[in-house]
Order: sequence, then C-alpha cells, then structure tokens
Amino acid sequence: MESYRSRLIILFFLLLTPLTVAIDTSISETIEQVDRHAFASLLCDPETLPAVEALAHSIRFADHDEPFLIIVPSSVPDFVVGRINDLPNTHAFEADSLPYPFNSTADRMSIHKPCRFLKLQLWGLTRWRKIIFLDADTIIRNNVAELFEAPGFSAVKDPVGMNYNTGVIVIEPSRYVYSLIVNNYVHAGSYNVGDQGALNALIDFDAWNPLPMRYNTFHTAPEEAFNDAKIVHYSGDAKPWNFWNARGHGRIPTRAFVEWCHMAENTPTAACHMRGKVDHREKVGLMKKRYRDSVDDQFLSVLLSTYNRDSWSELSLFYAKLDFVKEVYVVWQNMNRTREPAPHEKVRFVYPDSDSLNNRYLAADLSEDCVYICDDDIYVPAHTLMSGFEVWKQNPARLVGFYPRMWYPIPGSYTVNIAGGYNIVLTKGMFAHRSFLTAYSLFLPKRLTNIVDEHMNCEDILFNMMAVGMTGLPPLAVMSNETIHDVGKDKGISGPKGSGHLRVRDYCVQSFMRLGMDQPTLASRGSILPLARKNHVVGAIGD
Repeated sequence: MESYRSRLIILFFLLLTPLTVAIDTSISETIEQVDRHAFASLLCDPETLPAVEALAHSIRFADHDEPFLIIVPSSVPDFVVGRINDLPNTHAFEADSLPYPFNSTADRMSIHKPCRFLKLQLWGLTRWRKIIFLDADTIIRNNVAELFEAPGFSAVKDPVGMNYNTGVIVIEPSRYVYSLIVNNYVHAGSYNVGDQGALNALIDFDAWNPLPMRYNTFHTAPEEAFNDAKIVHYSGDAKPWNFWNARGHGRIPTRAFVEWCHMAENTPTAACHMRGKVDHREKVGLMKKRYRDSVDDQFLSVLLSTYNRDSWSELSLFYAKLDFVKEVYVVWQNMNRTREPAPHEKVRFVYPDSDSLNNRYLAADLSEDCVYICDDDIYVPAHTLMSGFEVWKQNPARLVGFYPRMWYPIPGSYTVNIAGGYNIVLTKGMFAHRSFLTAYSLFLPKRLTNIVDEHMNCEDILFNMMAVGMTGLPPLAVMSNETIHDVGKDKGISGPKGSGHLRVRDYCVQSFMRLGMDQPTLASRGSILPLARKNHVVGAIGD
C-alpha cells in the first residue's frame, strides 16, 4: 500500500481543493513586491553572517538584480538583521519557528537542524512567482536567470543515493502546497533528521525536476566539474568563514577557497586576509596524505622574520649549513632598510609590501611541508632543532615548539605559567605544516588579522587558535636542557616589564574570541621530551 508520503506530490497538483490554511502572511507583507522573482536563504545564527555577505555579493557579481530574502529566527540579534538589510537589495525577515519533529539533541541543535525547517516557510511567500533558494554556504559564479524558468521542485540529485540536494532548489510559492507541507512534514520522516530528508520523503522521487550538477557543485568536485559550476556549494564541516572550527573534519581546496574569498572581498565581516601569493598545492583542512600519523620528510624549510637586527645574517647562515634544512627564507619586514646579499645559496628573501607581523607566515615559495618559524633573536642548538623536527614528523598535524604558554577565556588570565598545561607554542621557535601558513596568510578574515596590525602583537596567539581549531589537536612543547640564546629577550615587544605586553595579549585573546575564534578546550600537559627546563642565555650567539 502506497504511503501518503510517496504520493503527496499528486495531492499537490491533482487533488487540491480550496482549504483554509494558516499561513504567516506577515512574511509576504514584510517586503514590497519589487519583482516576480527572488533569491532566498536562511540565517540561523550570527556566525553565518559572513556567509550571507559573500552569497549576497556573489548574486550581484553575477549580474542579478532580484531581491535577496533572508529568513531569520527570532533568536538572531538585531544588529545582525541590520547588517543584512544594509546589503544591496537584501531583506531580512523573521519567520515563525516550525516544530522540530525529532529529538533535539545537543549535536542537532549545534548544527541548527531545527532552524533549518524554516526553509519550508518559503512556499508561503506568494508575492513571488519563483524563488531560488540557496543555502548560506553557496556562492553564485555566473548568472543563473534560466533557473527562474525551471518548474518548482527543481534541484540537483545528490551524487550518492536517491535523494535530491535541497541546498539549491527552485520554489513556486503556493498556499496549497505550503499548507500540505507544513501539515504533513512532522509525520513524513527524514533520513538525515533535517529539512532535506523531510522534503525528499514528502516529494516523490519522480516528481522532482533534475537540474545539471553545475547548479549545485560541491566545492570538493574535480577541477573540470568545479570550473563548469555556476553555483558552488561548500557542503561539509569545514566552512570558508569559520574553517578554524572544523576540528579535524573536512577540507577546502585552495581554488574553492580563493573563489569564496573573491566573492567576500570588501564585505564588512567576511573579507579574507589574502596576503601573499596563492599556492594551489594546498588544501585547507585535513587530508589523509598530509596529516597521517607520521611522515618521513627528510628536510624542512626555515622562515625567519627580521626587522632591524643584524643577527639575521648569522642565524640564516647557521640554518643553511644544517643538512636537514632545504632552504631559508628571510622575511624582510623593514621596507626602509637597505637590502643585503644572502650569506648562503640556500638563503632567499621575502619582501612584503607593508610592515606587519602577519607577514611572518608568507609561505607560498616554500618547498617543504615542515616549516620552522623563528625570530631573528633566537638561537636553538642544532641537536635541539633536530629533536623538534623529529617530534613534528611523528605529529605533523600539530604545532611543535620550544616556548609553551597558556591562555584562558577569563580576562586577565594569559600566563607563562604552564603548570596546569598549555595551549600555545610561540612562533619565535615553532614547527608547523605549510598548509597552516597558507590558511593564515590567505584565508583568515581581516577582522582578525587587523587586530594583529592594530597592536603589533598576538600573531602567534591567532596562529595557534586557528591551527588547534582546524585539527582538534593541541600543540606540543619540546623542552631541552641545551643552552638557547635569546638575543632580544629584554629588548623586544615582550621584553621590558611594565610594557603592557601581557595586558595587550590578554586583550587580543578576548577580541579573537568575540570575533569568532573558539575557546581553549584543548590543552597539552607536560613536554614531549621530559628534560630540564631550557637554559636561557641573554646575549649574542657567540657570547
């Protein structure tokens, strides 16, 4: 016996009779009718605002002037609604929540499964003849006016299985269809306990109108399919606007990330840092070949940042002479300083066009996966450096360094006391995978990297927060009983007491968290090598 679910579409178009339906007419009346066509999306929380900004910009970039409607639940703050309404021809409106027909577990609530059922309200927007719904994690690359000529329930079939992906769907608003959907979805079931499963349960498979994949192409698609895409869908746990919260799940190919950042350019919240050259070798996120349990790399690259100290030359020569160092790149931060010749054939230079601590992660020219990031005032003996490299090879998804620190989400708690653990290793001596440097230099939002420029501080905190959030793995500290010379220990921004350095760093922590960085739920305890604490010597290397 056929269930009502599999034949509901027949009810829509063959057996409909006039009904008294309870449609939230305020949704349709919120916005003046300016066109027979519209785009629509859904925003469930303030964290999704950058995605909506990028999507709105992509719609205009593709030469569309149709209204862009954003459904928001009542829980979204007023300032977010205001930011949406400031976007060109974009309108936010609050829709009544629909009952969630499944258990509201913590996991389901965290990814807004109940909120996503607000999508069903779109069938009640009868002021528009056709609506193209787009998930917030999509962008339009080329004009899609032809979709407005497609029939309702047009969508792209998922690559696997017998379901249609409702991240992009053509909707024909109808009071009757709206009534039948909202009155029956609670009983329809859902293979993913979400709106997509419910719609696929309600609408017979043969009743959908299939669209070519170019109208809903996953960002991980092969290059040929990606290049043919008109709409790119960033499906999965890693999202371009908060990729640092993926905790080891998902990846974003560089080409897809660059495309999203292009659409987000000049937007208030979403704009990417995009400093340095694009390295298309990289994929931001986890890959089996990259972050497996261990690697057998024989060489590393050194990235040394310098400003005014002459010690860069001696240090770069020291690194260049080590057998396991493939190359040494010196980031020449002071644009007004006379450029000097390389002291060794392995030594090369990066010349940024501005002075910024964010420049210390410019990695597009590096050839090795392992990058040793260091300052121009720290000398680590060769044996200790090699030990750190060996530790990194066993833990290539982690940051490995010689200077651990701890911060908490409580104001005033940034500390060098690591008795209770640590969640940072400073970049004055750190091993990191090159992909982390790519992620920082290109894809972190400007709203975060601008804080580093504002205070000329905290780039190491931001780098750690990003990397730990991406992988879900805390850093590792390598402690040594060999002598480490710290030439600038009492002269740099973190040197003199009373300089306010710790206060500034604590302010950075609070600012990064407020702007979307995750809290420090991951921390390490103890060092990877249970040796004595480092023996610091203040002074020149030869002293």
